[in-house]
Amino acid sequence: MIHIVYRTDLQKKIETKQVLDAQLSENKIVKDELDLVKGDSNVYYLFGEILITVFVGPASLKSRDLCL
Repeated sequence: MIHIVYRTDLQKKIETKQVLDAQLSENKIVKDELDLVKGDSNVYYLFGEILITVFVGPASLKSRDLCL
C-alpha cells in the first residue's frame, strides 16, 4: 500500500516537472525571439481568438524574468 502512494506521488512530481520544463523551453524561445525585435517593432500575442498588441520592453523583461 505504501509503495502505491509513493509511486503515485512520484508520478505526479514527474508530470509536473515535465510541464514546467516545457514551459521553460517555450519561455526561452520567446525570449530569444524578443531579443531580435527592435524597440519600435509591433509585437502581437494571440490570446484565444484575440490578437493583442504587446509593448516590446515589458514583454522582453517578463520573458527574461521567467527564464531565470
